[in-house]
Amino acid sequence: MDNQQKELARQHTRAVLALTTLTGPLEVLEPAVMPGSKFAQQMQKVFRWRDECAKLTKTKRLSAGAKRELDAVCIKLAPYMQTEHLNHDARLRQWAALAWVGIIYALGVKCTCPDYGKSQQWIYLDMTAWTLGQMLMQMVPGCDVDGTALYMMLHGEDWDAPELPQMQEAA
Repeated sequence: MDNQQKELARQHTRAVLALTTLTGPLEVLEPAVMPGSKFAQQMQKVFRWRDECAKLTKTKRLSAGAKRELDAVCIKLAPYMQTEHLNHDARLRQWAALAWVGIIYALGVKCTCPDYGKSQQWIYLDMTAWTLGQMLMQMVPGCDVDGTALYMMLHGEDWDAPELPQMQEAA
């Protein structure tokens, strides 16, 4: 496999990962949303553009390595999806944070995967998901911070770690 094929495979994997991490939490939240509300309407827009973006990824199969990468992320997120023991507010906050993880992944595709992220479908997915994220932040303050911390954890970073001295000096 040459470098161009490897890059295309990497972009495909990231796109599938973004769609997967965005879909799961939203499907869990959907039954709790009041039908016809602004939030429900926005969620339907996200689902529409998610489906359009999914069509773009169905042109090729996931490689074994891509499946392993997707499985690894799902395994890391699995403990955060076990919310039966939480009260209603904590459960809502947890699923809103997980939705933020998907929103961040979708933004990442838009920024780093030109074969997918520059498509009109992905641009609309990013815009509608970002708007939904803003609505989530109003409903569940702090879900963006929790979601960002989860996203950073998935990538081996600690959101709560102190900044390096060089970063403090630069600021």
